[in-house]
Amino acid sequence: MLSKQVAKHARKFFPAYVIVRTLKGKSVLLTLKFIVRLLISKRIRLSLSHRIALLIQMYRIDQNVPSAHSFDEYLACCVFILENDTLEGSILEAGAYKGAGTAKLSIVARACRKKLFVFDSFAGLPNHSDPVAITTLGYTRRFAKGDYCGTFNEVLSNVTKYGAIESCVFVRGYFEETIRDFNEPLMAVFSDVDLVSSYKSCFQLFPCLVEGGKWFTQDAHIPAVYNLFVDDRFWENDIGIKKPQLTLLSRRLGYFSSIPAIRS
Repeated sequence: MLSKQVAKHARKFFPAYVIVRTLKGKSVLLTLKFIVRLLISKRIRLSLSHRIALLIQMYRIDQNVPSAHSFDEYLACCVFILENDTLEGSILEAGAYKGAGTAKLSIVARACRKKLFVFDSFAGLPNHSDPVAITTLGYTRRFAKGDYCGTFNEVLSNVTKYGAIESCVFVRGYFEETIRDFNEPLMAVFSDVDLVSSYKSCFQLFPCLVEGGKWFTQDAHIPAVYNLFVDDRFWENDIGIKKPQLTLLSRRLGYFSSIPAIRS
């Protein structure tokens, strides 16, 4: 039975803001699919009131924190984490921008009693040699140094206000500098890093993904990045594993499934 507080918030946000926001989204059916899973999945060990509260918090984050993702993208990862909270390992986000996705993952991490590692330069994109991206979504994007910058103080403030800051461990710096010493087991990763060079660094963490874990990405619409995703030689020569399976949920969003027994 819903608590009075949750019921009050539910009346405020359902159906007005939540439904309008969902129906205006670019991936309505995918969003609805994961909302339904969040609310009724028997694999999620939370009360209905807690699930509704999480959903409302995620929508409030979208209202108040600038982001470069659509609602379904982080929701898909959050539902996976909640349904698989018995897996060993922490959660990792690569690319925080202003902290909207960080805040969402943090409240789920708190609900599952897991740590969330947040890797970002907090200075925007680095120098790179990637070509101009003619995306599969029909627009052209030139990624410049400093794009998608959310300062550390901005992210910290947004996660403190709208998320669960106590669940977060922030790792500051460019990926090639910060990834090398990380060796903790991971049950879920969400990456939004845009560049081939950044993914080459981030994927050094793939062997940390536990069996049953998933690595979510919202960059499958960028041709150069997608080509790296499906490059057998990259996975075998640079990461030392067989190319993992990539499942696309939309033109941007997909996930890699872990390879059994790749972690020492």
